[in-house]
Amino acid sequence: WRSEQPVLDVRLLKNPVMAGATAIMALQNFAMYGLIFQLPAFFEHFRGTPPRAVGYSLFTMMIGMVLASPVGGRLTDRLGARTAGLIGAAVLVLGSLALCRLESFAAPTDAMAFLVVFGLGMGLSSAPAQSSAMAAVAPSRAGTAAGLSSTMRYLGGMATIAAQAAVLGGDATVTEANNLLMVELYAAAALLSLGASLLLPRRSTQKA
Repeated sequence: WRSEQPVLDVRLLKNPVMAGATAIMALQNFAMYGLIFQLPAFFEHFRGTPPRAVGYSLFTMMIGMVLASPVGGRLTDRLGARTAGLIGAAVLVLGSLALCRLESFAAPTDAMAFLVVFGLGMGLSSAPAQSSAMAAVAPSRAGTAAGLSSTMRYLGGMATIAAQAAVLGGDATVTEANNLLMVELYAAAALLSLGASLLLPRRSTQKA
């Protein structure tokens, strides 16, 4: 049976703006949740760092997100979703590429500045992606669009766990090179989100 009003309507992804906006959410959550899960294990196993110390460093990424989110909203209003999204994704790519120096980090504090940049990119990207997703559908379908957006975020988080299981696994023989490969995958996801930002509208317009 096919419902005319499904709870999760993937047909919305036929709209390029919706496809781009939700791809940004999925890809960037892939990178963010991957770091949140991976860095504590990496520093504890390879550097002997207590998890609490890693948590303090990861907290700086959250600070960057909180500070940049309202700025992303203002940039979206002023410059349009596409330009704001490109700026945010570009900052995220810079932070992700800097974190590819993972093997040179002796302590979590070495990654702290790059995590702040990463968080700033996430925060700047949030508003243009979310506003574009909601503006891509008629007001009567706003709930469906929100549900699809949330689902894509969760899929990004689930995908990063699956990738970590494949690359890192639970084997004690996992090396720093395996961990670096995962960080490179996060950088690739950030780069793909930069490309997806090109699908966002120059100016947000609500469909009738």
